[in-house]
Amino acid sequence: MSPARSPHSSAHGRTFKGLIALAALAAAVCACPSPALAQPPDHPDILVTATPARVAPERSLSGADVESYGLATVGEVMSEVAAEDGESREEAAYIVNGKRISGLGSVSDLPAEAIQSIEVLPVGTGVKLGASPSQRVYQIRLRRDLDLFAGRAAARASTDGGWSSARGDATWTRIRGEQRFHLTAKVRDDDILLESERDIVQPAGVLPDAGRFRSLAPAARRIDLSAVAADQLTPWLSGALNGRLAFADRRVALGPFIKAGAAPEPLDQRGRTVSASADLTLNAEIGTWQAAFFGNYGYNRVRTATDIPSAGAAAPSLSRVRSSVRTLGAEISAFGPLAKLPAGPLILNLKAGAARDWIDGERRFGNVTLRNSSSLASTNLTAGIEVPIASRRPGALAALGDLSASAEYSLQHMSDFGSFSAWTLSALWRPADWLSLTGSIARSAEAPSIASLDDPIVETPGVRYFDPVRGETVDVTLVTGGTPGLGRRRGETNRIAANVKPFRSLSLRLTAEYFESRTRNHVSELPAGSLSIMQAFPQRFVRDPGGRLTGVDARPVVFAGRTDRQLRTGLILSLPLGKANGAPAGLAQDEEEGEGGASLTRLSRPSAARVRPRLQLSAAHSWLLESRLVIAPGQRAVDLLSRQAVGFGGLGQPRHRFDASLGYAERGLGARLTVQSRGPSFIESSGTTANLLRFEPLNRFDLRAWIQGERLAPKSKLMKGTRFTLALTNLTNVRERVSDRFGVTPLSYQPGYRDPIGRSIELEFRKKF
Repeated sequence: MSPARSPHSSAHGRTFKGLIALAALAAAVCACPSPALAQPPDHPDILVTATPARVAPERSLSGADVESYGLATVGEVMSEVAAEDGESREEAAYIVNGKRISGLGSVSDLPAEAIQSIEVLPVGTGVKLGASPSQRVYQIRLRRDLDLFAGRAAARASTDGGWSSARGDATWTRIRGEQRFHLTAKVRDDDILLESERDIVQPAGVLPDAGRFRSLAPAARRIDLSAVAADQLTPWLSGALNGRLAFADRRVALGPFIKAGAAPEPLDQRGRTVSASADLTLNAEIGTWQAAFFGNYGYNRVRTATDIPSAGAAAPSLSRVRSSVRTLGAEISAFGPLAKLPAGPLILNLKAGAARDWIDGERRFGNVTLRNSSSLASTNLTAGIEVPIASRRPGALAALGDLSASAEYSLQHMSDFGSFSAWTLSALWRPADWLSLTGSIARSAEAPSIASLDDPIVETPGVRYFDPVRGETVDVTLVTGGTPGLGRRRGETNRIAANVKPFRSLSLRLTAEYFESRTRNHVSELPAGSLSIMQAFPQRFVRDPGGRLTGVDARPVVFAGRTDRQLRTGLILSLPLGKANGAPAGLAQDEEEGEGGASLTRLSRPSAARVRPRLQLSAAHSWLLESRLVIAPGQRAVDLLSRQAVGFGGLGQPRHRFDASLGYAERGLGARLTVQSRGPSFIESSGTTANLLRFEPLNRFDLRAWIQGERLAPKSKLMKGTRFTLALTNLTNVRERVSDRFGVTPLSYQPGYRDPIGRSIELEFRKKF
């Protein structure tokens, strides 16, 4: 525990109570909408949706496009869409029905049927939409009228046997214009998978049938409950309240406990997690400006009980660890036009926020109890501006096309770490309809999380670990938790990207992106054991008098710096096939420009247009040009792409990665094949004998196919609204092969460890009511 951090006080408790009262008030308002909003609109055939500014999307997906993925929720769809661009949905900003939301959580559990359209906006347009210029922005338009109850059940099993999983969820959704209410309940149950069920070879000196007492995959159970309410509170103010509650249990088998004259007994580690969160969002329109308030509270409690063996003891000892983390935060933002320039409005974006995190930890072992309690407080101020330089409008340097530049500067203060700043410069140039170029330069600073600093220590015995010094696999006691004294990270990132649409009549998008990052004080969990890591952090590796490795402290460590340079190229193609067939697909969509450049979307009853079968293809190649790590100041950088590489997460760093997906869909059925390919990589493993570990190239295929019940039995009322999905994961049952220079696979890198489940089959049934 860091002594400079103070425990929370009663003032913090009053702040928490005040936020809860505010959330309760907002919930009451949302639950009692005005009579006009409670009724369906008088003219359901027409809808006008406004966005803060006119932004040409890089990619647009209609409701039919969304349906072709065959997915059940908004979150699942957005994960797929973001992955096609090589991005993560968590790092993006989202606008729903023209209003900024704090994150995808408030709409992620909505059914996919609620999506009217999705627009993928260019990186660099965030300032005019209330986000950061470095963020990708996704604009989601929801249907205006929806009443839907849906249930889903799925069973998954490994074709190698020994493991199965079951899950289910139920959702109820009601949408009336801006009024939205949604309830979700999820449950999941995973079986435990033992080493004996994968014929894992045990190290010398352990019980021959130790695999019966050791797990490759834990037994896990989880229940999630969530509720979302949103409404237009007044003509100028809207609000949304999102609450979540989750319970999870986990059991890991650590190996046998052996005592003289008795049969071996299993050693277990059991964990229980309770988490809860509440998010409040308020959006206000003040003239031509938009303002927002985001408030959040989070609570996460983890209890871990571990059996610790002791030599000569009649029974294992029990170590109990408890950790509770609470988070309270709020942010106010406002953005809008500051001045009118020939090329368009000058946009200003302002943000101010504050947050406080608390952690309470306790560790009990025998008669000894250790407790720690600390907190971190932070405040931040951010200002961003977007300057339109050229526009296709007459008198605004029209020959250059559309050109704009953005800048953002933020100042943050965090207790124990002082004040630090960050800034981003970006530019977006669209010289023609078919070509757009973006670039950005960013300098950032970030303090470690309170959990990475003060999470209580958890000791897990019987963890299989490869010792490169002696060239053997041993069972060690692995230490995890927080590391006090971690410094703040500083980063530099440069990015340039091109987006090309070569054909007007063909929905083909070609992308290329060059990205480089440099990090100082790079924080990471202790990498896999190698000679360079053991020499740099000798205190993290414990050996007995005979030199045998017995303990590894894998808590986070700080490296002096890391540099990465990557080139990513890709394509996305959506190709209609054949003639239109099936029923009309929802509403026809026409877009026009309203006053002030606002984007207006009018939805009317479907015309004669019909949904056509479509073929979707996405492919991306990532080429890691450089990846270097400086372990300690003054040392020579380690090339992570060479045979002297350090392995993070027990993996080498491949130079090449290739990801692709091919999908076909028509009304009521579809299939999607995905491919993940990674090139060879290495981990330096020199010890008493010059050696290295080689990770062979890996090509993995997944297949998912679905069909609606109406296609199987068109006249059956029972099959109406149903969908069957068959998913084959790791279709060829391939597992990564790891070998040393002698062609031998260390026991801790056996194929059963690399992918315990292997090929699996999942059957999912979904019913809409």
